[in-house]
Amino acid sequence: MRFRAWALHLLIILRMALFVPASYAIVLSAETPSTVATTPAPAPAAANGASAADATQQAKKASDAANKVEQAAATAASLIDQAEKYRKSIGDVTGATSKLSQSTLDSLQTLQTTVLAVQQNNLIGVLGDTKRLESAKSDGKDACDNLSQPATPQQDVTDALAACKKAQNDASEKLAALGTALTNLQCALASISPYLAGQFDDLATKLKPFSDKNLVAAPGGTPPSGTPDPAAVLQVLPKGLPVLRQVLESEAEYRPAWNGMKPVVQAARKACLPADSAKSTPPPPDADTELQKLHRI
Repeated sequence: MRFRAWALHLLIILRMALFVPASYAIVLSAETPSTVATTPAPAPAAANGASAADATQQAKKASDAANKVEQAAATAASLIDQAEKYRKSIGDVTGATSKLSQSTLDSLQTLQTTVLAVQQNNLIGVLGDTKRLESAKSDGKDACDNLSQPATPQQDVTDALAACKKAQNDASEKLAALGTALTNLQCALASISPYLAGQFDDLATKLKPFSDKNLVAAPGGTPPSGTPDPAAVLQVLPKGLPVLRQVLESEAEYRPAWNGMKPVVQAARKACLPADSAKSTPPPPDADTELQKLHRI
């Protein structure tokens, strides 16, 4: 009996040593899932090693840079349109091949107004200053060069790449157009001088009857030397006096107008000279030269 009791006691001890208590097992099974659940899964990687989130961030930066390029290109486009408007306004007067519907003094007013607008807007200066557009184009290219599609193509990246390409093309186009617009406007401004030279020459032509030699007797003639011939005077004055009045009134308008426009016109003429000098033609008439001739009559 003692042996059986001792054996039973030993069996109980062995069972306690070999088996884990149920309550402890439950604790372990409760803790293990929570530990696994808190471990984050790795983000999918792009072909170049960047994650999809990184590609999205780069796409946003590239899109923002492309927008800035387009804004600078839009500003340039506005300046180009403005320059073309002023060029046409001048060209409609100075390049007219037929008689204009408006008077010559109205045409003069058009030229004055246009030149003043060019001055006030500093249009020659801003057309020649391409730094803003060039800087935006360079920054946009840098941002776009860092952008590429991940292993799984993304629409935002596709859109950003398309925006980058368009912005770069627009910027290149506007940079070239700025140079063309500047040259065209400068040459239009330069055309004002020969146009006014023609107007001064027309006024001088109208005064030629007053310089006719018949108005003054030749030395040794019947009337005292230097005395006008009455017959010639009577012939010229009836028609000549209204013409003389018109010439004097026109000259009074043209001279101050030309003096006001002269600095801008002459500066533009120098800038436009390289294009003109390549042509084997004589230099165009000069307004100052023809005005001096008019005063000598």
